[in-house]
Amino acid sequence: MRRVKGQAVTEFILVFLFVMLCFSLAFEVGRALITYMNVDTAASVGARKGIVTSRTQTIEVAKTAALDYAKKHVPFVKTNQTTCEAFAEASPIDVGYPLKVTVKCKISPTISNVFLPNWVSFDLQKSVTMVMEDV
Repeated sequence: MRRVKGQAVTEFILVFLFVMLCFSLAFEVGRALITYMNVDTAASVGARKGIVTSRTQTIEVAKTAALDYAKKHVPFVKTNQTTCEAFAEASPIDVGYPLKVTVKCKISPTISNVFLPNWVSFDLQKSVTMVMEDV
């Protein structure tokens, strides 16, 4: 059987690209799962801190705690591939009423940033509601 020159190189490149695409996809799915878990935890941390603080500072403490946790633990926040925001709401701010903390992160996949900047991004959002306690 006679082989054409360059056939092995062509086959290698095609297989290599497919394998790299699979690795990239696995990386992005893993990063999205880790981000979602950290967004969930950030919302819980914010709500937990907010429900045990004084009534005048509840909203601000909850937002700050949630955002600080998200910025510290969510992957790629420092590289601007991920942006995070935190929101907190309670009405009225009193014992026995709910405090709702929402953390929202916008993720830009690494692959789209390399080849097509600002092409694809998606939001991960988690809300946690806890009942305010007497301090």
